[in-house]
Amino acid sequence: MSTLKIGTFAQIPVKIHWTFSLLLLFVVGMGFYQGMNAVQIAFYGLFVLAVFFCVILHEYGHALAARKYGIRTLDIIISPIGGLARLEKLPDRPLQELIVAIAGPLVNVAIALLIGIPLLIYYQDINLLIPDQEFDTLTQLPGFLTLLVMINGVLFLFNLIPAFPMDGGRILRAALSFKMGRFRATKVASSVGRILAVVFVGVALMYENYTLILIGIFVFIMAKNENEQVKIEHILSQYKATQLLNPFYTKIHIGEPLQNIIRRYVVTGEHNFLVFNSLGYVAGVIPELFIRDAINNVSDPEATASTIMSTKYTSVTSDISLNDLFFKMNKEGLAIVGVERDGQLLGVIDRERLQNFIEMYSPSKRSFGLF
Repeated sequence: MSTLKIGTFAQIPVKIHWTFSLLLLFVVGMGFYQGMNAVQIAFYGLFVLAVFFCVILHEYGHALAARKYGIRTLDIIISPIGGLARLEKLPDRPLQELIVAIAGPLVNVAIALLIGIPLLIYYQDINLLIPDQEFDTLTQLPGFLTLLVMINGVLFLFNLIPAFPMDGGRILRAALSFKMGRFRATKVASSVGRILAVVFVGVALMYENYTLILIGIFVFIMAKNENEQVKIEHILSQYKATQLLNPFYTKIHIGEPLQNIIRRYVVTGEHNFLVFNSLGYVAGVIPELFIRDAINNVSDPEATASTIMSTKYTSVTSDISLNDLFFKMNKEGLAIVGVERDGQLLGVIDRERLQNFIEMYSPSKRSFGLF
């Protein structure tokens, strides 16, 4: 994903996707097309930026609420279709998910009230807030702020639509989870979202609103994907690491020649390896990425495992669930882990083995974001 980091606030990086520049070009083009002058176009662009600043604050609502429960936000990404606070995971408890989900829309309410109430108090007559000339609305402070209040109201209502990926879908799931659990709640919320998506498309076709058609299709796909992902999480939570580990993994000695490792990579079908020292202890790991890089850049004929290995080795206990293991490997960027019981190494699980297991239970055979 091509993004530009614009700053870090409250220890959370804020990034802008490259396609956001296309939105600004579209704004300028639309301004000229509608006959605006340079000043009006400038205020038009400034208003768009103000709206997206509100979107950033909306995402910070989610991020800071999640932080309260010990959930870190990787970053906040802004694109032409909105914002995304990338949480390292979603809250497990319904009340926590409810609070995190609703925190974003409540920020929009707060913005609307903080701007709207002083406007009404100062001007008293609401008719004074919107100029008669449409193009002059954004170039005058009352009209600019009034439209910003209205946009925040729209963002609040739009995000409460009970369909994924809107906040309303997560709010609905959280509410249902109190009675039926996360798995069944997601299934119901996903179905509601898909029904609404079909309604969106039907209404859009009646009124020839092609934007609404695209929104309906997007909502339908996202609702289906959310249901599949939670289904996989549910399945993974029922299996332990001992049920997936490979006890017959290839052991690489720290002094083994690089050419032998490449040969093992090609012949055995294993793509990630543990490296052992002369005492029989794990000294490090060789991820597939390192081997591919070595294949493309072999220069030292005397190179050994120690030349390319990483000392970043992690082991897990045999009773860890595959869902927790999936999260751990994603969070820490692990290619392979050792599975231990009472300090004894039973076998290994690498990301390819885990991904194959996930795809086996995925109806669409899609990746669920492992690296």
